[in-house]
Amino acid sequence: MSRGWKFLIAQVTVGLILAPAAVYGNSGGPNPFLTGDPKTPDSGVTCTQCHTGSIVNLAQGKVQITLAGPPTYVPGQSQQVTVVVSDPSQSAWGFQLTSRVLTTNEQAGNLTATDPGTFVQCGDFSNPPCLTTSTANKQFIQQNPPKRGAGSGTFTFNWTAPATNVGTIVFYAAGNAANNNGNLTGDHIYTTSLQLTAAAASNSPAISLVAPASGTASTVTAGSWVSIYGTNLATTAYLLTDADRVSGAIPTTLQNVSVKVNGKPAFVYFVSAIQVNVQAPDDTSKGPVSVVVTSSGVTGNTGSVTLSAYAPTLFLFDPKHVVGVIPTTSGGFYGDGTYDLLGPPGSQGFNTRGAKKGEFIELFGTGFGPTAITVAAGQPFDGASNTTAPVTVTIGGIPANVSFAGLRYAGEYQINVTVPANAPSGDQPVVVSVGGVQAQPGLVITVQ
Repeated sequence: MSRGWKFLIAQVTVGLILAPAAVYGNSGGPNPFLTGDPKTPDSGVTCTQCHTGSIVNLAQGKVQITLAGPPTYVPGQSQQVTVVVSDPSQSAWGFQLTSRVLTTNEQAGNLTATDPGTFVQCGDFSNPPCLTTSTANKQFIQQNPPKRGAGSGTFTFNWTAPATNVGTIVFYAAGNAANNNGNLTGDHIYTTSLQLTAAAASNSPAISLVAPASGTASTVTAGSWVSIYGTNLATTAYLLTDADRVSGAIPTTLQNVSVKVNGKPAFVYFVSAIQVNVQAPDDTSKGPVSVVVTSSGVTGNTGSVTLSAYAPTLFLFDPKHVVGVIPTTSGGFYGDGTYDLLGPPGSQGFNTRGAKKGEFIELFGTGFGPTAITVAAGQPFDGASNTTAPVTVTIGGIPANVSFAGLRYAGEYQINVTVPANAPSGDQPVVVSVGGVQAQPGLVITVQ
């Protein structure tokens, strides 16, 4: 079996800035640059470019942009945005919104879809992240697909402010109140804008998301690896060293940063201003629990995460490719064997390759639940303890043989699996489940 601890935690989860999953552009949504922004390259263009015969801003309807708090932003922090399109005479709803710096009209911050009712696209129709230095590559968020129902349609998504104070920011939005007749006539188009000013920055830690390492879901297990995202979480970036351990155990305070999950101290492995990685403490509780970061004596806001018996999460190279190894001699790597790294060729600058059909591979992750040997959170462990619930794997839709699934190191699980001999070539979907819970959807491994 391979030793995945140092490689996976230090190289994959550390510094992995969360990119929440989003459903990107499709032919069912509007073209970009239709928000009514009065400046170039938009030049006030709206959805009326295609919806012929429609009327802009009738008195009977409107499109509104609202935030959870006042119209301000804190550099680097995320907040939820809601767009509501309403018109008593219509029954289908669409919108498009962009965020711009008022003085320069450059892209301001980052838009993120948080539900399948919206998607983000760039001005050149590519997928995010968009090149903000390019005039043609602004971000736009819009419906996917139109919502239907009498009276109004509501869309929610997240917006992350720029890392620095860029002055006043403007959201421009156009809303389409459609009559649902299947063509482009008889629809009503509404426009609006909302200005945001920079709020005074706070030195308090501010949590924006708590998720499994390499994951985006808000469900974890006791003893699993957890990433906390936000701002002001630490004053420096620092990765745990052997000298920081106490009798081999992971400390509960690192560089003056501590974390409590459900009131219990977590074990801190990596800290930075925008991300902290911890091993969750042992806890028999289930359901939503609090997460609090204290940095240099200052305690921040209260985040939340759900504790569950199973929250399987595979470690990743990128938002969809699973990281793993392909042993070439017995013993794996780090001095006791040789290996090839599983992944699309050249991924993240590593010497990676796809797995061959019929080849034995090792995958890694966290949150796969109880094991035959109970290992206390934060304590050193270098062994092999099978999961008490079986782990199943399919590759390219074909069941794969799992020869081992269990804990290998503190909070880290290893899954040994053979690629089916009849698996299709190319990037193939990999589905991993335990205890009736599936790991992240939409993941792939490269089969050659």
